[in-house]
Amino acid sequence: MDEAAANGHLEVVTFLHVHRHEACTEEAMDDAATHGHLNVVQFLHENRTEGCTMEALDGAIGNGYLGVVEYLYGLGQLDCTADAVDRAASRGHLEVLKFVLSNRMDAGTRDLFVQYALEGGHVRTAEYLLSLGYPFPTFEIEFEDDVFCKPEILGVFRLLDTHGDIWDDAWMEQACAANNVPLVQVLLKHANGRCGPDALEAAVSNKAWDVVRFLLANETDNISMNALQTLLQRGNLDIAVHILQRHPELRHEKLLQAASAGHNTAATRFLLASGIGKPRECLFEIAGRPKHVTESKLLLPYCMEVTKHLDNVLYRLKLYKIPGRRRKTTLQLITQELTYQARKLSQTITMAPSVAVRAATLLQSGDVVDWALALIIGHLHATDAAATVKQLEKKASLVEDAELKTQLHRLLASKRKRQESY
Repeated sequence: MDEAAANGHLEVVTFLHVHRHEACTEEAMDDAATHGHLNVVQFLHENRTEGCTMEALDGAIGNGYLGVVEYLYGLGQLDCTADAVDRAASRGHLEVLKFVLSNRMDAGTRDLFVQYALEGGHVRTAEYLLSLGYPFPTFEIEFEDDVFCKPEILGVFRLLDTHGDIWDDAWMEQACAANNVPLVQVLLKHANGRCGPDALEAAVSNKAWDVVRFLLANETDNISMNALQTLLQRGNLDIAVHILQRHPELRHEKLLQAASAGHNTAATRFLLASGIGKPRECLFEIAGRPKHVTESKLLLPYCMEVTKHLDNVLYRLKLYKIPGRRRKTTLQLITQELTYQARKLSQTITMAPSVAVRAATLLQSGDVVDWALALIIGHLHATDAAATVKQLEKKASLVEDAELKTQLHRLLASKRKRQESY
């Protein structure tokens, strides 16, 4: 019966009262009153003997159920606590407050009464309490974030403005986060009102686009990198373009790093097209990671120097050999471009015949990496006098085909003998 009463199920309560002999507890009427079920409260009072506690009236007052409050008070058996009246003020239950105060029930916490109403965003309640002589707060007022979305909040701040110089810098950030442009405008008129980078960042983080556009158009030139990054993450590229046009100093390479690593495909594409960031460094961080295939494909074309085929081949081989990555994933990414760049490179070099034959066979079988390594080693062997045998042997150790590796070591052994003879 307690649960049925708490949930307002009068028919169930009536059935149990008539057909069952189990008693209910005081919680039945307490919870029914707290949840505003007046018909259940009346039935329990008229038909049961368990009664209720002070929780019944406290709950009805705190939750704003005027009908229940009037009924319980009319029984002449109950009083309420100051906490219940404080809750009514903080929740804006004006009619309940009027009834409670007019009947000289407990009047709440006198010095904080108006403050509770203001912190709840209830200007009409605060004005009523002020009219009765309750003091305006002198303590710091702490608003909950959801208060900044309430229609009455403008009136609250106008009331604050007329009663002294109470101000908290956090209010501007909360108003921006709530996307409340009219409130932001009111706060800016205050002597201490200003919009720093934290205000814009709060608006961006909470997708408060009306406030973001207002601030960019009217107030702030102090834009943080975090705010711009968040804009890109949220996909608001039009606003990001506007910011970057006004603030070219924000064209920082970490924007591309964050976008590509964070699977933000649209932002990655936008930043690459805008020439922002270092594609090679970004690709090195994500290549070979299965969850970053799309971003890797976007970055790869921007990692190519048009005429520097040797450099392009070396970079792609470096990607392939990154420890801890899935080489199959990387190979799928680089194969086409590695083949093209290596063919371009092969037009300008001549490999040793024994190496060239085996490398060509590997290329035909699809082993692009070993073929490209043979090209690189052959090229450096023939053209780079500064390349030591040790350096070339390190590259040869990356070759997987045993026959090609043997031929490369023979080639390098002859180079070692020539160097030792000088």
